[in-house]
Amino acid sequence: MNVLLNKQLNKQTRGFTIVELLIVIVVISILAAISIVAYNGIQARATDSRMRTAASQVVKAIRLFNIDTGKQLYSGSGSTGPTSNDACPGASGVSGWFSSGKYNCTAEDLLIANGNLPADFSSTLPVNKVFGNSSKNTFMLYSCGTNKYVLEYYLEAPTQEDIAGHAQMRSDCSRGTTTYSSYNMRAVKIFELN
Repeated sequence: MNVLLNKQLNKQTRGFTIVELLIVIVVISILAAISIVAYNGIQARATDSRMRTAASQVVKAIRLFNIDTGKQLYSGSGSTGPTSNDACPGASGVSGWFSSGKYNCTAEDLLIANGNLPADFSSTLPVNKVFGNSSKNTFMLYSCGTNKYVLEYYLEAPTQEDIAGHAQMRSDCSRGTTTYSSYNMRAVKIFELN
């Protein structure tokens, strides 16, 4: 009789109920969702950190170009040919995309040719996920008066300080909001050359 009673008890206590399984699934789902959100935030901050470092590197490279050559950096959308004698033929200022391959001659082309930036600099950058999904769409460079430049760049999670930089640039350089709204350039570095 004892054996029969033990068999019946074992049959009744085996396994989990559906409610217990659902609770475990819900808890695991919540933990997974929290982990994914945290990971995406960490990844965005890491990407933005790389972009800020790259932006500082570009500013330094432009300053070195100016010291090395004694010339202003003329490049971008007005260029009519490849890099020649530390200049972009046809360019009378700096305007537009920074990266090689975007125009006949870009700021990146000049800085690489002069040894101020490593070859394929832009191709190592994070991609602009909002516009063009390309690393070539991460920087824009413009003249802002005499010896003054504006470097705009892509960020995934801009800070209030980054957004304030855009307002400052619009005021100082009489620029509109197209690069911010259409090309997702969320951060700005305004700098002068001596």
